[in-house]
Amino acid sequence: MRLRQSQARAILRNPTYAGAYVSGRYKSERTIDADGNISTRSVELPPDRWEVVIHDHHRGYISWDRFNANQRQLAANRSQRGARPPREGRALLQGV
Repeated sequence: MRLRQSQARAILRNPTYAGAYVSGRYKSERTIDADGNISTRSVELPPDRWEVVIHDHHRGYISWDRFNANQRQLAANRSQRGARPPREGRALLQGV
């Protein structure tokens, strides 16, 4: 099966690949609409709010510094917030 952009992004954003054990990356939020229907969604928390982070928990494919650099690059490439990723040059997932 071909690697999809969403799969590649999920891999790049997962701290497990940097050798870290992390707990508390997501939290559940429940809301009630006007009709009384309850819906639950998962919200990703920023790294400074993760409950547990154990660096060098296991051997990683990339370093923690490289992981953080990837996160910064991915954030800079997000087109939903008005940023435009470069068409040429160095960019994670460029052309995907």
